[in-house]
Amino acid sequence: MRVLVVGDGSFSKTENSGKTLCSFFANFAPENLAQLYFGLGEAPYEEFCNNYYRVTVVDILRSMFNRIPTTTNSHEELISNIKNNTYSKIPWYYRKLYRWKFVREFVWEKGTWDSPDLKRWVEEFKPEAIFAILGSNLYVHKIAIRLSERYNLPMFVYFTDDYYVNTTTKGLKGMIRLRLLRKQYKETMAKAHTAYAIGEKMQKTYSAIFSKPFGILGNAIDIDKYSHISPKKIEKGDTIVISYIGALHSNRWKTIAALGEFIKEVNRRLDDHKVCIKVFSSTGLRKRISKAFAESEIEFCGVLDTEGVIKQMEASHFLLHVESFDKKSIAFVKYSVSTKISEALSSNRMLLAYGPHDVASMQLLMDNNLGCPFTELNTKEEIVSKICAAIENYNNYDYTSSKQFVLDNYAKDIMTSRLESDLAKAINENRGKEKQI
Repeated sequence: MRVLVVGDGSFSKTENSGKTLCSFFANFAPENLAQLYFGLGEAPYEEFCNNYYRVTVVDILRSMFNRIPTTTNSHEELISNIKNNTYSKIPWYYRKLYRWKFVREFVWEKGTWDSPDLKRWVEEFKPEAIFAILGSNLYVHKIAIRLSERYNLPMFVYFTDDYYVNTTTKGLKGMIRLRLLRKQYKETMAKAHTAYAIGEKMQKTYSAIFSKPFGILGNAIDIDKYSHISPKKIEKGDTIVISYIGALHSNRWKTIAALGEFIKEVNRRLDDHKVCIKVFSSTGLRKRISKAFAESEIEFCGVLDTEGVIKQMEASHFLLHVESFDKKSIAFVKYSVSTKISEALSSNRMLLAYGPHDVASMQLLMDNNLGCPFTELNTKEEIVSKICAAIENYNNYDYTSSKQFVLDNYAKDIMTSRLESDLAKAINENRGKEKQI
């Protein structure tokens, strides 16, 4: 099976969405995968897939003037452009305009992304299906649909975040944008052969809205990757380490800072231990974040590579997941399940989680009695007491149910076989109908 993957980001060793994509296609030979992507981030993961084509804002802005986009598809050229930070060479006023969603869609609508070079690249690969990871950028939907229709290929679509139901809009432009987005989603769903959501909450909601069955594709976990991490004991006099490994955007840093205030009270109640929160993130530490962390006695430790993540899990007693409490952030994550949760539940470490009670990640933990979650419905005294109790009972904690939950719901074999089976069925049904490439 040859699958063309379409999306903003590439297959990746470190970025969450890219890692998740890798987990879905883990059993594919590199020559059976190709990826068309539009982001400016890290270099693509060549060992996983060696056939990439990237179209960026740089290419699209140039194409609006000369009508011929300058695109690159060799791994060496991609790395060179990323190292040279091509994006930073765009005049600041273009970059600022491009951040406006209406301008972004206009640029992709009027720019020439569909070049002869791209067509040759697709036709040399000869895809048998398209897998598109979709969100609020309408151009990704349109590009995936155009390629699907041009070559008569079954289109598989995957949604990780909700932009359709629980959205917050401001003013006339926001309402117009939402209307266009919902119109595009309906068209996409009408064209899609198969659709997936990241979790059960989104699956049920989207299935009802679009009158179309949705499957679930969560962050597929190779649990053997964490099997060497043995349960940790808290000894008398130990400093108890709570590690947050992840992004700080969407005001997650505010939740971590608030938790730091609770930990101050926990420390006042403990006789033999001191608890500290360590934050590991690639997010830049702006002045206000740095100030909030310092006031809450939280230690910012910078970014970790893949091996560093595992080592820090081993060095931690607790792992931390947080979600923001502001309305805009709640709307964004209400139907999304964090990819970090399945990793944390596999690691023989207790998971602390703090966030709104009605977002999918928190509901998953509470409904399945996993880890130690607390929400805005808990008082400060209840939260402090729960953390103290978790520390007191830590050495007797049974990780069996957490790991079994991951095996039943997020094991790599389950996710990959589900996707492979659906792809094989669609490709076999379509064989002979696709346009000859």
